[in-house]
Amino acid sequence: MKQFRFKIISQLLFIVLLSTTLIAQSQLEHKLNSLGGIVKVTQIDSDSIYSEIYEVFIDQPIDHNNPESDHFIQKFYIGHIDEDLPVVIELDGYSMPRPRYNELADILNCNKIQVEHRYFGESVPDNAEWKYLTVEQTANDHHNIISLLKNIYNGKWISSGISKGGQPTVYHRYFF
Repeated sequence: MKQFRFKIISQLLFIVLLSTTLIAQSQLEHKLNSLGGIVKVTQIDSDSIYSEIYEVFIDQPIDHNNPESDHFIQKFYIGHIDEDLPVVIELDGYSMPRPRYNELADILNCNKIQVEHRYFGESVPDNAEWKYLTVEQTANDHHNIISLLKNIYNGKWISSGISKGGQPTVYHRYFF
């Protein structure tokens, strides 16, 4: 009888722990989906320090000076550890088919966001007018993403870029 009770109690504890983990993981996804402009949030497998990794698509105006203009969908990734930790945002200069390692985020053991550049990869407008592929429009894309995510993440923010991604980082700082 003791073994039977122990087995039942063990199974119940396992179920409680599992459900608590699932509820905690879905809270971030729920918060992301409740942000204005977020079109799609998909959790992807994590093989790193992140408890959760998401592929996120956000609605962006092609021309930030005219928000009523056509819009496009821009992709970015979130590697999540904790909402109170710092965030390293890597502003990429090209397409980003999957999240990749970021040395600075790894060293700081913090959250990571990686943004695909407008007009590259999956972030291309249906009616791509090349006159809107400018450093100012790109900086506005990044500012929009950062402003939204600051509703979730409370820590300090660090901008980073690799190779051509260094340019959007500098221009974002210039404009914002």
